[in-house]
Amino acid sequence: MCGGLLQTWGEGYIPHSVILDPLGIVRGNWVGWSDAFGQQMHETIATWANPTGLYFHDMSLVADSDGDGVPEPGETIELDVLLENRSELAVGEVSVQLTSTSEWVSFSQDEIAWPDFTAGATEGGAAPFVFHLDAGAPAAMDLPFRLMISTDRGNAVQEFSLEVGRREPYWDLDCESATGDWSHAATAGWTDVWHLSTEDSHSPSHAWKAGSASTGTYGNHVDCRLVGPPLELQPWSRLTFQHRMDAEISSTFPDSAYDGGTVEISLDDGATWSQLLPLTGYNKAFRALSGGGNPASHNFPGQTPCYSGSFSWEEAVFDLADFNGLTVRLAFHFGSDNGGALEGWYIDDLVLAAPTEDTALTDPAPRPGSLALLEAWPNPFNPTARVAFELAEAGPVRLALFDLAGRRVAVLADGSHAVGRHELTLDGARLAGGLYLLRLETARGTNNLKVLLLR
Repeated sequence: MCGGLLQTWGEGYIPHSVILDPLGIVRGNWVGWSDAFGQQMHETIATWANPTGLYFHDMSLVADSDGDGVPEPGETIELDVLLENRSELAVGEVSVQLTSTSEWVSFSQDEIAWPDFTAGATEGGAAPFVFHLDAGAPAAMDLPFRLMISTDRGNAVQEFSLEVGRREPYWDLDCESATGDWSHAATAGWTDVWHLSTEDSHSPSHAWKAGSASTGTYGNHVDCRLVGPPLELQPWSRLTFQHRMDAEISSTFPDSAYDGGTVEISLDDGATWSQLLPLTGYNKAFRALSGGGNPASHNFPGQTPCYSGSFSWEEAVFDLADFNGLTVRLAFHFGSDNGGALEGWYIDDLVLAAPTEDTALTDPAPRPGSLALLEAWPNPFNPTARVAFELAEAGPVRLALFDLAGRRVAVLADGSHAVGRHELTLDGARLAGGLYLLRLETARGTNNLKVLLLR
């Protein structure tokens, strides 16, 4: 977000929408500026958000106690982290501290030195981070981690998560078989380009493609969904798939897209859809305006996070734990504006996986002195829900609701609260249906909870 700049620059306001947050995740794009001035401001904001130029690139498990390559409760874990220098300058004097808001993590090696980075370089630390995962931790979860990066160019924060526990596939699609249980269609007045293709695939010879039936482009004025069959989700499910993209982005704002795709979920057999967010975030966001300053001609709201640009086959991961036990449909939503079409979007090797039956999935009670888990019920809700949190010590509390683009849409609490349990009402009467994020901030840290508003 860019609120810090508003304060620094004094009176008035900067006519822009969110483009990225301090963690470098795309959240939106510019509105109201000329291309030339917008590009200059884009670079200014990017530098403000992360002056180091270093971003989380990847991680790898170096060692765990039983050597099976799966982090599990009770184990000591060694974790290697790769950072990427996305700037055009060298970066030196790099030191990184690893922290976690999880009560179940204790570190024995939390600060590592890094070698100097040349422009564009990707480097690992001088040694792995080492932490112990408490034996009482949930057997299946995503551990949140935060990298506190210090360099000769300033400081930055990056976040990532580590999957704990073993999940086994219970549904998969290699896109080689008949497609009778899948469907695809255009939004009224638009064009559908989804089809099963042999132009490219991850394995072995077929993939779903949003694009031409041959080697041409997907064309203009496209808006269409590829919709999967009804699926009953097992607890703590994860969706993974392989995909490749070649779609038009802005030449002036390289993190903004004119064409691209999103992943969506429906709880009412396709009557309404909500966007899903991948664990690592989308790589672009749809532009609100065209290069000439007119409204963009695609069919997505401006600032919608999406996949776009050109990248080779890679895995996408989505956490579906918010929909435990529900019957859902999944969709791949692709669209283009009225110019500049490219090759398109390929989808292959879809997998739903969940913990095995012998894995305990109940969450233990919070440790004494910790911040209790944020609760909301019912969830899904329509139009109101009760929200509760518990404080082990008195202090300032901020409880806010955010949409999937990172915009704060409501504040439920903001001020000092006493020790104990507190209950509030979340009123979604004026909100659009879909997935939202409740964020509770206290002196002890931050807790997040996804809530689903049904319409």
